[in-house]
Amino acid sequence: MSESKSGSGAGRLFYIVGVVALVWLADVIYMPYQKGELKPDSRAAQDVQRKLFSTFPSAEIRLDVRGGNNLHIYVSIHDFERVAYPDRKGFVAEVGAAWCDQVDQTSLPSVEFRDIRSGKTLAMYSCILGHASLE
Repeated sequence: MSESKSGSGAGRLFYIVGVVALVWLADVIYMPYQKGELKPDSRAAQDVQRKLFSTFPSAEIRLDVRGGNNLHIYVSIHDFERVAYPDRKGFVAEVGAAWCDQVDQTSLPSVEFRDIRSGKTLAMYSCILGHASLE
């Protein structure tokens, strides 16, 4: 009789862990589409702006903090392509790390560079993987 009680207790625990994992996964998928809680004048955003303005001193740049500590950086494709192609991935990684090193990683955040006119993704940096990719 005690075996069935411990078996049902383990089943309940497995069920609870499964539900929590599904809720977390839904949160990770949904959060980039929501406005973020961090203010654009946070220390992380200031560090990113400093790096961006040193590379693009006259470009129009907008930071859009999204849910789950995701960051969308809007810059014109023309300005983005001023960074030499062999250096772009390193530049994206440097800017991404400046953001990711200062935000919570629970929701698997990322940093995306997007064209300010079309919204097309130009590059991405994954905070968890520490990997930059160019689109």
